[in-house]
Amino acid sequence: MQRFVRTLNKALQRVLSEMNWVVSKVGNLLGMTVYDACSMEARACLDGLKFAACLGLSKVAVETDCLQFVQLWMKRESQRSIIAGLLTEIQEVCRASQEFSISYISRSCNKIAHVLAKQVSSSHRTATWLETPSCVYDMIMVEASAG
Repeated sequence: MQRFVRTLNKALQRVLSEMNWVVSKVGNLLGMTVYDACSMEARACLDGLKFAACLGLSKVAVETDCLQFVQLWMKRESQRSIIAGLLTEIQEVCRASQEFSISYISRSCNKIAHVLAKQVSSSHRTATWLETPSCVYDMIMVEASAG
């Protein structure tokens, strides 16, 4: 069950990342301020952490395919990047967690996130599932049994 929850948490973070990519593209079309991929990944991480806190989760593992974001996180105390403010905010939010980690994963691990992100459309920009969506159930089961 813990592996299933971990996998679902990973999928949630990936979905938030994918949704931020969509927001970036829409923002460009509407002439809004849009940030680079690393900034968007940091924002997705922060939003995911805030959501995890609302759910009362005390152990959070963030996985991202943005290596630059992971590297900046690891050296957050000694660098002055454009996302330094977001990194500080992430650090403040994650203090409420018993366990917190950010790690790099290959882009090929985003299959579940891509499927879930496709469930979001221009008319329904957010989605919350109280149980595993049927569109990814089999994928999650295969991933959980392989790990």
